[in-house]
Amino acid sequence: MIIDFCAHCGPDEVAKTAYNAMNKGCFEPSKIRGLADDAGIEWSVVAGIEEPLYGLVNFARISPSSREIAILKAAGMRIFPTYERWDFDSRSSDEILSIAQDRGLIVQVCLRLQDPRVLRQSVTSNDALKALSDVVKLYGNIKFAVGGANLYEIQAHLPLFKRENVWADIAHLQHPVNSLEKLLDVMDSQKILFATNSPVFYPKTAVFRVVNSKISDDIRERILWKNARGLLDA
Repeated sequence: MIIDFCAHCGPDEVAKTAYNAMNKGCFEPSKIRGLADDAGIEWSVVAGIEEPLYGLVNFARISPSSREIAILKAAGMRIFPTYERWDFDSRSSDEILSIAQDRGLIVQVCLRLQDPRVLRQSVTSNDALKALSDVVKLYGNIKFAVGGANLYEIQAHLPLFKRENVWADIAHLQHPVNSLEKLLDVMDSQKILFATNSPVFYPKTAVFRVVNSKISDDIRERILWKNARGLLDA
């Protein structure tokens, strides 16, 4: 089994972020499932889709101005603090995160869809991670899944990524040699989530990297699906 913890589809998911980077049609749920099937991925975590589709786990796409989160029925919420300015000290942010904490929702923090030179960030990933470091302490019962961090950013913010309530995905590791092995040198294998960033990235590449990394089969299984399933089932 393979669970992709961060793929992208649906109009609400990409309206303010990716439309200027790719063709809108690339993000149709059926196309995301087709890419996943070709890569051997059984389940993909997405956000903002309007109709359920087998193989897609739907998170709510939340912006700083969201006002309808009290009726959320999703397993989690996805935010983009580098493309939309989140003031985590504000009352509105506190209301959003308090609802997540009360309802046991996963908060997925997506740092980047593409290289910032291609898709400009309003807030740098480094600054977003600094702000998040304080947030995860205040909301210790929320499970935070950080997506889009590269290896150097994870190394620079190790206290954040070593916290019990923080996970990281591997879609943007971006190290040319043994990237996964280098990540395992600094992070617990039980806190690493497989992710593809599909359709911006081709999902087969991410699968190939994990399958062919020089890691134990037990760790490979954790990364490919066990960690994600445990997080989603919690």
